[in-house]
Amino acid sequence: FAQNSDTVNYVDLAYLLALSIKLTCKHNQFAIAVDEETEASITAKQRDVFDHVIVIPRAEPFYNEAWALDITPFKETFKLSVDL
Repeated sequence: FAQNSDTVNYVDLAYLLALSIKLTCKHNQFAIAVDEETEASITAKQRDVFDHVIVIPRAEPFYNEAWALDITPFKETFKLSVDL
């Protein structure tokens, strides 16, 4: 989930993580879940790296976390926090 704020661009952080995963992992499909406003800010270069861009309603970020396993197109999903 990457919902940008006034001070943090979470899409950029997810993009850097996706580049690392693509470079180092055999299984490397990457999905990012964003609200409509954040989705509009994703660059073409970032879209080339994200295998799936999933648009979610704008809500409190931690509320959205509960949907992680339900919204991805994958058989198995795990979520990483990229801002730690």
